[in-house]
Amino acid sequence: MSRQSVLDRRIEGPGQTPKPSPVAARPRNSMRLGPYILMSMLVAGAFFGGLVAWSILAPLQSATIAAGSITVDGNRKSVQHLEGGIVKRIAVRDGSLVKAGDTLIVLDDVRTRAERDAVRGQLAAFVAETARLRAERDRADALTIPVELSNLIENKSELAFLMDSQRRIFETRMNLLTTQEQITAEKTNQLEAEISGLRGEISAQDDQLKLIHEEAADVQALLEKGYARKPRLLALQREIANIEGRRAQNLSKVASLKKAISEAEYGLVDTRTRMLNDVVSRIQETENEIANLRERLREAEDMLARGVVRAPVGGVVVNLSVFTDGGVIAAGDTLMDIVPADEKLVVDARVQVTDVENVKPGMKAEIRLSGFRQDEVPILFGTVQTVSADSQTDERTGESFYTARVAFGELTGMPADKQLQPGMPAEALILTGERTVLSYLMEPLTRSFSRALREG
Repeated sequence: MSRQSVLDRRIEGPGQTPKPSPVAARPRNSMRLGPYILMSMLVAGAFFGGLVAWSILAPLQSATIAAGSITVDGNRKSVQHLEGGIVKRIAVRDGSLVKAGDTLIVLDDVRTRAERDAVRGQLAAFVAETARLRAERDRADALTIPVELSNLIENKSELAFLMDSQRRIFETRMNLLTTQEQITAEKTNQLEAEISGLRGEISAQDDQLKLIHEEAADVQALLEKGYARKPRLLALQREIANIEGRRAQNLSKVASLKKAISEAEYGLVDTRTRMLNDVVSRIQETENEIANLRERLREAEDMLARGVVRAPVGGVVVNLSVFTDGGVIAAGDTLMDIVPADEKLVVDARVQVTDVENVKPGMKAEIRLSGFRQDEVPILFGTVQTVSADSQTDERTGESFYTARVAFGELTGMPADKQLQPGMPAEALILTGERTVLSYLMEPLTRSFSRALREG
């Protein structure tokens, strides 16, 4: 105990509590709090100084957040139908795994098949007619069945009926031509016989004339000597004139008969020529019809084949829009999409218009799978592949955005039962660079200042 305290206690007396001196108490309290206040000020100053230094010097990673969805790098394949029709059977549903060429939807083909059969029947008729016409043109002995006709008509009875009808026409026309040729030949032979007879008469008349001329010459000599009478000579001259007249008539008949033969032969040639010209002309017409019908048949066969809608590629069926047997599909309707199974998956992220200037191909990105609980799957990493050259507009919300395609890196850490599927929602955190806290805090101020300077 100090001397001052003992003195105080004596003054107060025994049994009384000593009172501290106000003058002495103030210096002692200040001496006790001073170091603490100083230390607090030093700590606060160091804290704020460090905070300012950190805000100026410490770099922070800046990023752009873009929501999107998982899609296929090569884009999904839309399945459409050219003509449309009535649904007969649906062979798949959303999520079905299909191979290229698998049946997806079967359309009712009654009308298409009827049109195809009608065109095939018309084509078969023209092919059969053309075969008959060619046989007539070539003067063939018999009509043969073309191979194309056998392929067009599978029913043997229908094929036999069609060919029998053409064969009857062929035989009738060939018989008619043969008959005309026979008639012409008989007529020519008859005329040739008449000509031969007339030539025989002319030859006999020539012999008669020769003899009579000799006899008349002898009578003329005797008449000059007075041994013969003139009436005898005149009688012989009359006989010569009669024979020459008959001979001239025979020669005229021969000429007429030759003309008749020429006319008969020309008539036969004309008949053959007209028949051949008609056949050739008709062949050209039928071949044109066959070419048109073959094209129509190919179109009908294609339309019939399109009645079975098949998968263009292997993959998974999504966005199926046909659900009812007997439903009607309009021409050009999209029936479903197929996500190729062998294509790489990427994230198509929507970048806001205000952030697109900071996003460049090659930037790293963190990908969070919104479709799973965050404790079930890890954060994946990827790289920005492309950024769309122009903005797009969401038709539903009217919001404008750019599309950044982000490719996945290694899918390490993904649980075996958690598989990525096209269409799943995802969020891309695109790392755009490093900035300090101070630059973040000062950015609004610098922008306002820059705008004020421009306006000024």
